[in-house]
Parts: sequence; structure tokens; C-alpha cells
Amino acid sequence: MSKENSFGNEAQESLLYSARHGELSVVKAMLEAKNEGKLTLDINCKGKSKTNLGWTPLHLATYFGHKDVVQALLEAGASVDEVNDTGDTALHKASFIGNEELVILLLQHKADVNIMNGEGRTPCDMSKTRDVQRLLEAAGRAERHERELRLLTAAKDGRIDDIQELLSSPNPPNINCVDAQGNTCLHCAAYRGHTRLAVLLLQNGVDTTLKNNSGQLAIDLAKDAEMREVLSVRPVQRLQRTAARFEGPLLKRSRFLGWRPVWAVLQRGVLLYYGSRAEAARSGPHYRARKYLDAATLSATSSEPALITLHFSDGDTHRLAVRGEDVAACRQQWVTALNEHIAYSGHYLWAGASPDSAREATEDLEDECKPLGSMQDALTAATNSLALLDTQLRECGAIVAALDKSVNVGNSLHHSAYMRFQHACGTGSEALQALRHCAALVAQARDADTARLNREIERNRVLEEALAALARTHHALEMSVAEELTKSKRKKKSKSSSTLNDSKENFFDVFEGIFRFVCKLQCCCTKVFRFFLPCRYLW
Repeated sequence: MSKENSFGNEAQESLLYSARHGELSVVKAMLEAKNEGKLTLDINCKGKSKTNLGWTPLHLATYFGHKDVVQALLEAGASVDEVNDTGDTALHKASFIGNEELVILLLQHKADVNIMNGEGRTPCDMSKTRDVQRLLEAAGRAERHERELRLLTAAKDGRIDDIQELLSSPNPPNINCVDAQGNTCLHCAAYRGHTRLAVLLLQNGVDTTLKNNSGQLAIDLAKDAEMREVLSVRPVQRLQRTAARFEGPLLKRSRFLGWRPVWAVLQRGVLLYYGSRAEAARSGPHYRARKYLDAATLSATSSEPALITLHFSDGDTHRLAVRGEDVAACRQQWVTALNEHIAYSGHYLWAGASPDSAREATEDLEDECKPLGSMQDALTAATNSLALLDTQLRECGAIVAALDKSVNVGNSLHHSAYMRFQHACGTGSEALQALRHCAALVAQARDADTARLNREIERNRVLEEALAALARTHHALEMSVAEELTKSKRKKKSKSSSTLNDSKENFFDVFEGIFRFVCKLQCCCTKVFRFFLPCRYLW
């Protein structure tokens, strides 16, 4: 078994070497032997030596410009979007060396132009020539247009599963994209009567305020009352807030240069590094580096009170250290902010929307939901204080344990214990004050909800009484009509010899009574609808 593994490793190293040096005949011979079952070979194997560490044969052939080898590997089933140890795909390498033929070949095999490497750069960002950049931008637009067309077609046909798959894909289409008539997916669902689809779009944050080329909203095209009821609901994700921007000075450890000062900024789930605060304040992408925080993890040990270690999803690790007088409080603020942005970046609240529209929606939300914003600020302060309080109390416990074991150390240990307890009491007081503020805000929100609930209960009571009155009137009308018809039949039998004029008088008497009750019914319905209009959402 070990011999087979050794032979397989030698075959993979031979494939990597041949791909690197453009030995097309050797590559084809090995691929044919693999297809015939004579050779066990992983076509997407990654090198383990210093010259090809983490690179696949496709990476090597692309980087060194061997088009024939690249084509042979792709036709044999090589993964076009396989990444190396730095997160680069073969398209990144083709863009980097500026080889248009290789870029076109990879795009023909459905290479993804939106994959970001470990530095957060797409193949377009890696391009060295303007021609390659235009080519990749055009490919990106075509791919984006194709996804949007699939989304609109699925919305018109009501294919909920297909839309769910598109929206949950790594590169989802713009949910607010439009067709030639300016109709969004929500417009299509509205005039086709796909109620479940409309609910799904609202849950994914579709914009209900967009108008088509005729100036119509989606609710204006609603097919029935049920669809209008659904479209009157505000989208769920419009009610969620983005992660708050956080910035400050940090120390970042470099492998060769050691600790260097940086200005770090957390913005919408992305960690940006700047050289200074002034550089971060300037408009435009002037950052030195950026890292996306999706699926990232962090650790902050008590043994190193200033250190924060970030582990990113692409395998990179950043060691950061806070600066300032109160190191523990400063680090806890960064830990809280990083956790908030890591959680936010996991589900991209504004997927499909531009940064400007997301910012405008956030500003509108802040104007409408100020009490919730104040509560969030108070909870953040309380979380920071409680985390510090927990750490300080554990330190106090350790000091007390040391005092119990050793009473002959001297007054310095007693003084240290006193300072620790005093600091813990101060932090606990701040946490208690923040929690009291939270409780007051919760009480205010509860009182407001209770008042709104009482108003809705009263409106519901009025509506129920009006409907009951309508039912009683309707029942009385039915009984009266039945009684009048019975009397008319009896009169016809008892007065069969009556003249035609008498019969006409009796006929009109019956319908005169009916007319009076119809007038009463109309009056009652008018009252009901007056109460019904402000309560229409109760239905």
C-alpha cells in the first residue's frame, strides 16, 4: 500500500512538473493513462515542494503561459475555480500575467470572475493591462446579466426553488434588477399572482418602492386583494440595521517587520488597514489592505491582555494589539465590534443593493427607530462592562486564593487586592447603570406596545359590534320578507274573487316593506364600512 501511495505521489509530482514546463505530450499521456484506469492520479492535486507549494497543475500551466497544457487539463475535467494557498484561481494568474488568450480560454470554461483571493482581490483587480481588465469587466457584466435574467424568468414562472437557489448562491443576482419594461421580480410576482414568491422576495429585502417604466409600483399591479395585502407589508430585511462603523489605532504584527502601527476600520463586515487616521478620512479606496470577516474567528487570551488574534476563512491569521492606557477596556471594545461585524458579514443584509441605497435605508431606519438604537448602544456598553467585570472578578478570586495560602507576603499583595476590588466595583457600577438604562428603555417600549394593543383591541370591538348589528338586521329582514310572502299567499287564497287593483295594492304593500328593510340594511352597512376602513389590516 505504501508503494502505491509513493507511486501516486510521484505521478502527481510528475504532472505538476510537466504542467509547469509545458510538456504537453507527457501531460496528455498521463491523462490518457488515468482515463484508461492504468494510473491513479488527482488532476487537481496541489504541490508540496517549495517550487509549487499549494498550486495545482492548472495554476502552474496558466502562470507560465502554456495554453495547450491548460486546454488539455480543462478538457480532462480540471476544476477551473480551484484556489491555491493564497486564494488565487487560475483566472487570477492569467489576469496577473496579462495573457488574453488564457483569460478567454478560462472564461469559456465558466471561470468565476467574482472570486476573491486572500487579499480580497478579484481577477479584474489583478490585471496588469487595460485590455485584460476590459475583458474581465465585460465578462463580469455578462455573467451578472445572465443571473439577473434567470432570476426574472423564474419570478415570472413562479419557480420558488430556483429563486431560492439563486439568492442563496455565493454570488447572488441583484434582487432589484429590472426587465425591459422596468418591472422588478416583485412586479412580475404581483401581476402573475405568485403570492408565496412575493413573500420570499420580501423576506430577502426586495425594494417595494421601485416603479416600472409606467410609474407603477408592484402593489399597483397586484392581481387580487390577497396580493395587495402581502405587498403592503414592509420587507423584513429593511428593518435590520447594519453593523456600526468602528475604527481606531492598533498594532499589527508583520512576519518580517515586527509590530507596526496601523489605523484599523471596521465597516460592513470588512476590516480595512490604513497608514493613518487622515488616510482613512479621505474619500476613495486608499486602504493598505482589507480582509473580509465572513466565517472569521478571534481569540483574546487573559495571559496577553492587549493581544487579539484573528483567524480568517482563507487560512490567514492576523495578530493585533491595542494601544492606550486602559488596555483591557480598549481590547474588549474591539472584540465586541469584531464579533458584531463577523456576525453581520455572514448574511450580507444589503445583498443586491448598492452601498448608497444601503446607506440611505440605514439612515431612514435610524430616523424611525431611535429608541431601538439607543437600546442597542446601552446593551453594547453593558456587554463590554460585564465582560471586563467577569475578567476582573476572576483576577480578584485568584488574588484572594493567594492570600489564603500565603499571609506572610507583605502589604504589597494586600494593596494589590484592594486596587483590584476597587476597579471591579467601578466596572460593576458602570454595568449596573447601563443595564438600568436598558430596563427603562424596555419599559418605555413595552408601554408603547401596550397602548397600541389597547387601541387595536378597541377598534376590533367596534368592528365586531358593527358586524353583529348587521347580522341582526339581516336576520330581521329575512324574517320580515318571509312573513310578508306568507301573508300575501293567504290573502290570495282567501280573496280569490278580489279585483286586479286590490291584488296590485297587496303586491306593492309587500315590496314596500321589503324596501324599508333594504334602506335600514344600507344605513347599517355604511356605519360598518366607516369602522372597517381604519381596521382593514385586521382582515
